[in-house]
Order: sequence, then C-alpha cells, then structure tokens
Amino acid sequence: MAIHRIRISKDKSELVQSLVDFNGGVGPFQTYADVVTFAATLGAKYNKRIPLNIISKEPAPISLEIFVSRGYDTVIKLLAIAETNDPNILSLHDLQAWG
Repeated sequence: MAIHRIRISKDKSELVQSLVDFNGGVGPFQTYADVVTFAATLGAKYNKRIPLNIISKEPAPISLEIFVSRGYDTVIKLLAIAETNDPNILSLHDLQAWG
C-alpha cells in the first residue's frame, strides 16, 4: 500500500519554507506539516481553495504519518467533513455501495 503524501505547489514553496524555523529560517512554525495544516484551516475558514499546479521538489512531499504524529489527522478529518457535509467520508467502507 502506498504511503500518502501531502504535496506543496511550486509557486508556494518559497513561502512555505520561509515560514519554518529551520535551516536558518526564522518562521513561526516548526515543521512544514505545521504550515500546511495552518494554511488548510485558514483556507477553510475563508472558503478559499487553490488547486495545486506544478508540484514542488523542495520542500519534498510530506508523509501523512508526519501529520498523524503531530495530531493533525483529526484536523484533516474535520476539514473533510466540513467540505463535504458528510461524516461518512471518514468511513473505511463505501456506504453508498451497500445502498
């Protein structure tokens, strides 16, 4: 089974990197996962979604496991429910298939 990864758009990569307190950066966040989670929740608050165009090589795609280890899996699930208005989106099974 493939490990899911969160990717960053190339046109946003410099901004994301500047927001992390790493490699000489002085940003307010400790990890790229922190930045992405903040951006996702801010976007949800203002109903602003921007599709990914070209995927950035740096920062590299972030493993979903990083988000889980930081407790952000709950945020991701809540954003999914808010976007779809369907709590069944979290089901491991396709409930519509059972009709």
